[in-house]
Amino acid sequence: EKTDELQRAADDENWREVARLGTRLYYAGALPDDKIHMIAYAYQGMEDYGRTVFWCDRALEAQRGAGDLLFMKASALNLDGRLGESMSLCDAALDLMRRNHKEDGEFYLPFLRLKAEVAFKLGLPDASEYNKAAYENEKTIKGRLDSYSGYLLASHLREIDRDELFERHIGYAKIIDGEHIKQFTSYSHKSGGKIRVGYISPDFRLHVMFHFILPFFAAHDSGRFEVYAYRVGDEKEDKITNIFKSMAAQWRDVSMMSYADAANVIHEDGIDILFDLAGHSARSGLPVLAYRPAPVQISGIGYMATTGLKAVDCFLTDSFVDPEGLNDDYFTERLIRVTSHFCYSGVTNVAPSGGAPMKKKGYVTFGVFNHMRKYIENDRLLAAWREIMTLVPGARLLLKCQVYFSLTTIDFAYDKLKSAGIDMERVTFEPATVEYMSRYNDVDIALDTYPYPGGGTTCDALYMGVPVISLYGERHSTRFGYSLLNNVGIGELAVKSYEDYVARAVMLAGDEELLVVLHKKFRRMFMESPVMDSGRYMKEVEALYEGLYRAVQ
Repeated sequence: EKTDELQRAADDENWREVARLGTRLYYAGALPDDKIHMIAYAYQGMEDYGRTVFWCDRALEAQRGAGDLLFMKASALNLDGRLGESMSLCDAALDLMRRNHKEDGEFYLPFLRLKAEVAFKLGLPDASEYNKAAYENEKTIKGRLDSYSGYLLASHLREIDRDELFERHIGYAKIIDGEHIKQFTSYSHKSGGKIRVGYISPDFRLHVMFHFILPFFAAHDSGRFEVYAYRVGDEKEDKITNIFKSMAAQWRDVSMMSYADAANVIHEDGIDILFDLAGHSARSGLPVLAYRPAPVQISGIGYMATTGLKAVDCFLTDSFVDPEGLNDDYFTERLIRVTSHFCYSGVTNVAPSGGAPMKKKGYVTFGVFNHMRKYIENDRLLAAWREIMTLVPGARLLLKCQVYFSLTTIDFAYDKLKSAGIDMERVTFEPATVEYMSRYNDVDIALDTYPYPGGGTTCDALYMGVPVISLYGERHSTRFGYSLLNNVGIGELAVKSYEDYVARAVMLAGDEELLVVLHKKFRRMFMESPVMDSGRYMKEVEALYEGLYRAVQ
């Protein structure tokens, strides 16, 4: 009777009841072995991943070799931040399946995908190759495109040259070409005197891209443009989603549709200009643009390189990220430039410190709030941090990132930094927190990452009055800090070599008066710069829209 009650609760997805009743039955010795996994599913449904792992282990003791339980455990370990354990379990499962010639089995591909995801989070040098292995085993066009995009995204972790990176992106177009997609060739304009602009993204939610997407909705000229939003991806809606819904003339959720059906919706809406806001980042709607549902198609926000798609006409950038002639040949799109590639809207009520914290603390604190994957496997960058810490006696290093809620991930990062020769007595690891922005008030100087720099973190630091030292190269994706710092008027903090990166950080750390002045002035400088001038930004963007629209009439 109680197991029937348990099953009914599971059928209703009443996970708390499943967990409560299942646990009571288990410890009473009344739960059949083949029902223990239901408790694991319940905790997974409640997003309690630590308990999910615990109950997966209990179920596996009773049902040895259950592939679904192994995969659930590996996924829960990943979501619980225990990345090394998740990777080890993926490797063990994949090795077992290969030995048993089960590469066509139900769980081989899911484990490949999960391994690639975890490798990317860990910043492993081979992360792109793991994504490529998943791509080569995918059975569907969606799976192939998703895994190939993962392969491209992970490629930015390495210092590969522009030619190789470009060729990898061209490979995406070859997959699309192999599908022989039938593109739309005729279009109807339905907005009277207004140009209808559609934005497609998985990031209409609480996400770092929120601050860069918002100006397209909040600052557009509603007298000349009509804005549509197309939501893709499988992330949950939240309060930020509601903000976008309230600002769009029309909101379309196409997340459960095929690419072809989503393209048809956009075409039927009579969109004049379609802007992809995610590129090859996770769960994007980029494949929808392959159908060319709009006569003008643009990308350039949310990803760090060309889409590789012939159907995308233009890529938004600026003259700091892409000076004329530097990277034009590494894009299949035509580069269109505004003053600042980014427009940041991250206004908060958190006040800046009003002065460098070193003045009170007596030592310099360097901060890195970028994701761990952007630095943990870059030996040259870690060596530069070691040298900075050596040349600035008593300095501290604050590393803040969402993955540091896991002790095992902290151990992983600790070992990497220790192996690089960094004095770990002077390093602090912190997870992402609600008071994230206020933590900048304890940072004197922020250190950007390379070759995968910050965007949102750099803007957050500058807004909080913290100077940022950024290293850049020729590749488009390395130059975001260079653009931001130049647009704020402090381009001297962007450098072209590791040697200069160290020297600039050490110089700034040794000039207390300058640091105090910068901390006091940076927010005002940042807010008055093109990076936070949403009115100017949208005037420039919409002038480009009008020119592109006229060109296809």
